Amino acid sequence: MKIARLSCLALFSLALFGCDQTAKKTPPTTAIKAREPVIALALGGGGAKGFAHIGVIKVLESHGIKAKIVTGTSAGSFVGSIYASGQTPYQMQNLALKLQESDLRDLTLNSQGIILGQKLQNYVNTQVGNKPIEKFPIRFAAVATRLDNGKKAEFIKGNAGQAVRASCSIPNVFVPAVIGNTKYVDGGLVSPIPVKTAKDMGADIVIAVDISARPTGDKPLSMWGLLDQTINIMGQQSINEELSQANVVIQPKVGHLGVLDLKSSNQAILEGEKSAQAKITAIQNAGNTPGNIFNGKVATTSCVMGHSMGGGASFLAAQYQPSITAIAALAPAETNPSASGAATSVSIPSLIFAGGNDCVTPAAQHSQLIYNNLNSSCKSYITILGGSHCQFANQNFNCSLGEATCSPSPTISRTTQQSIVNQYLIPWLNFRLKNQCQQWYAMQNQLSSDASVSLLQDCPVPVQCISPVGRKTKYITKKSAFLKWTPPGCWSTFEVRYKPSASLTWTIISGLTTNTCQLTGLTANTSYDWSVRAICDGASGLFSPWGSKQTFTTLLVNPANASFIREAEVSVLLVPNPSNGEFQIQIPEALEGKLNVRLTDMQGRILLDETSSTTSGFNSIPVRISQPANGMYFLVLHDGTTQTSRKVLIER
Repeated sequence: MKIARLSCLALFSLALFGCDQTAKKTPPTTAIKAREPVIALALGGGGAKGFAHIGVIKVLESHGIKAKIVTGTSAGSFVGSIYASGQTPYQMQNLALKLQESDLRDLTLNSQGIILGQKLQNYVNTQVGNKPIEKFPIRFAAVATRLDNGKKAEFIKGNAGQAVRASCSIPNVFVPAVIGNTKYVDGGLVSPIPVKTAKDMGADIVIAVDISARPTGDKPLSMWGLLDQTINIMGQQSINEELSQANVVIQPKVGHLGVLDLKSSNQAILEGEKSAQAKITAIQNAGNTPGNIFNGKVATTSCVMGHSMGGGASFLAAQYQPSITAIAALAPAETNPSASGAATSVSIPSLIFAGGNDCVTPAAQHSQLIYNNLNSSCKSYITILGGSHCQFANQNFNCSLGEATCSPSPTISRTTQQSIVNQYLIPWLNFRLKNQCQQWYAMQNQLSSDASVSLLQDCPVPVQCISPVGRKTKYITKKSAFLKWTPPGCWSTFEVRYKPSASLTWTIISGLTTNTCQLTGLTANTSYDWSVRAICDGASGLFSPWGSKQTFTTLLVNPANASFIREAEVSVLLVPNPSNGEFQIQIPEALEGKLNVRLTDMQGRILLDETSSTTSGFNSIPVRISQPANGMYFLVLHDGTTQTSRKVLIER
């Protein structure tokens, strides 16, 4: 998950290297890690209500939020194990909708319980491909309770089905699971929502999903409802303690669903989706710490920056910390251990600023030496003419005192020197950390004409300003078409031009910030040409050449008679079906553009005819028909190139 856009982790040392030439102590350095936080899902127990976990996972993944750790108790361990084993949320949803009580329940005559649990164990092992927990692509832990001493047990390796069986073994309902010589029962007795387990496994951000039944004044309607509520009453303090340690808490509204009601799986999933969607902003901000100067700025790309000895220490840090992806040093000083020696093993892009009148750390012995030794893929050395050593930083008494005893003196002001630094540092960071190619060219253009600086640089042009490739035309209708292309390298702004093939006049759409474009207002049964180019530097008029011409023809006015329409084998799920006139069209395949949805009765009368916007990946389209009659209906979907139909049964 991308928490933010820019990170520059700074090592600032205003200690003056040249003021005490006899100092021999190695300056302290700080190891800086710049990485995306480790996100964990802590899934609580609640029987069949646990299908809500699937809805939560669906929404999280749709926003690019992928857990690296999953912990689960009881139903949470059941869902969590299948997810951690590598199954997609959509695969899990299909499993949930098909799951029958007979798949899991094996009744037995036993004084310790009425359900053996072997079927549950076998089912889980089948779904995870019989992989042990330690082979899962996502780290996983199932939480259970030791029956002999009442302590928490965390299964992080071994037989997955056996671990889930132990975690789900509700006392007096399931026969206790025996692993080794120890009996285990439901983990909800000691850790209803295993947040602490997730933290112990190294999570930075824990998303807790709480599906527990809150005590209410209503009398439970069944033995299972009573049991569920009783367990949660006993564990309420533990629930509150666990939730207090979570960064984000998601609480699907599933209290009205039965703990063993597998038929309500779809409703539980939808409740999970709704509750997760409401928490997306909170999750995306969970990595931010109020008051921290880097709040909202930490990402997978990072820069270490320092002044004087801090600048030299930046190269020492980069030598030993592979997560650092760039260095920006201000008048870096030689250190002990040697910064120039460390530079020989530093290959990441580096930017060094030096003061032309730096008498404290003369360039030949310090910054220039470090630059020459750099083994960087791209290195730049900017000398600020007339600039000094201390003016890179704000006023510092010791630094200024030392600088006053040497010469030459600065010939520009502190404000001017710092302004020059910002003029080049910011676009350099934008390019290196945010992949903005335009910023690189803007910086180079300015450097070429700036008389206040001199430049040494060994850096290839990062990306040529070339035409986008992979140009495609999709979802053609009689009045519209969807254009798509592959961006060339890191260029991210584009222009599209299009025209009727018989015309000489182009229509230009400028300022596109995605690699797609929807053309509308076209004429039916007409041939069109289009092409696209990258805007590499709009300010200086740097554009790529126009890509090769692409041609498409819009559809006839009556698309129903067009030969292009074919019955497609598209995976479409209607949930629920039968319905009361309200249902979801769930489509797992990648769609981009518009999808026409038409519902007719057996006589061909149209009840619904509308177009929905779709996105790449899983799509869920709600349908609501007012006061429909009971009976069979036909649902027809087409995206301009393919068509598929489904039968819909309405029972009110």
